[in-house]
Amino acid sequence: MTIRFTAPIAGAMSAGVSDTEDGDGMELTFQCCTYEPDDQDIALGFDTHCVSLQTRAPPMEPSRNEHPVT
Repeated sequence: MTIRFTAPIAGAMSAGVSDTEDGDGMELTFQCCTYEPDDQDIALGFDTHCVSLQTRAPPMEPSRNEHPVT
């Protein structure tokens, strides 16, 4: 399992974990704001967080009938 943390950029924080170092397999990412939401953020629904789960397939191997592009 690979753990990745990203520094805050433009008021947001992102943290994630992945099955493998190369990014294949499953990845779970959490994102949230690093500041206290104001009234406008709350009215627009920006006072929340985001959790995403993605599955990334490894690259396909060429079949025996395919020739590599040269």
